[in-house]
Amino acid sequence: MIGSFSGLPPVLQALIATTFTWGMTACGAALVFGTSNVDRRLLDSMLGFAAGVMIAASFWSLLAPAIELSEGGPLPVWGPLLIGFLAGGAFLRLVDRFLPHRVFGRLELLERIQGEAYAGYERTVDAHVKNLRRKLAAAGGDEAAASIVTMPGVGYKLGEPRA
Repeated sequence: MIGSFSGLPPVLQALIATTFTWGMTACGAALVFGTSNVDRRLLDSMLGFAAGVMIAASFWSLLAPAIELSEGGPLPVWGPLLIGFLAGGAFLRLVDRFLPHRVFGRLELLERIQGEAYAGYERTVDAHVKNLRRKLAAAGGDEAAASIVTMPGVGYKLGEPRA
């Protein structure tokens, strides 16, 4: 099997490998459609497995080649890796600083307030947000009232209003 695969043209090998990877990802994702309620421990273990796969993929496809390439350079072997990690961390910090943050859905807000599943009408949150905005406007002006941003079809977030 491997001998016949290695005899194929490289572009066809890449196509077959990519299709196989896509198929396995699709099969794994399709498991969601067969379940309605999954145990939290199973989800946690699946998340841990996925994290382990990503760490292995990062090492074998990024870190090991970077170490190999930096062996003959003027910097220590770990230098380019350190620079890459620090630059990546700085980039993520900038993204976190300038991109919109967490959006809270109506049901999530009600359940957090009550501490249990909410059985009433979830649009009550809209009335509470309206009252909060009115009180914020009275205390700090229209700019303060606009700090509660409505995300249509999703919920609410704190931050700068959308333009």
